[in-house]
Amino acid sequence: MKLFVSENDTGMVRIGVQYLGLMAFFYLMPAFTNGIQGFFRGMGNMSITLISTLIQISVRVVFVSLLVPVMGLKGVAYASLIGWACMLLAEVPYYFGLRIEMNYYRRVTDDKEHSIRYGKSTG
Repeated sequence: MKLFVSENDTGMVRIGVQYLGLMAFFYLMPAFTNGIQGFFRGMGNMSITLISTLIQISVRVVFVSLLVPVMGLKGVAYASLIGWACMLLAEVPYYFGLRIEMNYYRRVTDDKEHSIRYGKSTG
């Protein structure tokens, strides 16, 4: 913080330390959302990442406007957390739904390959 403000401005340093302390903890949430988005990008399904990112940005803007007048800069940190949580809530059902679908497809494909190799009908 001392790179941006003078040492005499202790109030600004205190606010910055509070904000960075919250954000350091809150950045655990993007670790999950980025991992899930990487999965969707790898599958070539960019629409889910686009929609969840738009949800996150919209929710964050709304909550910044609601929380900053009440909480100050800490409101920005909490709005970020809420936005990331909404993003995660939007992505998780698709992630698990797609994983279940992929496992079903893999099981059906393996059964067919097994029946072709060994001449057995799987029905």
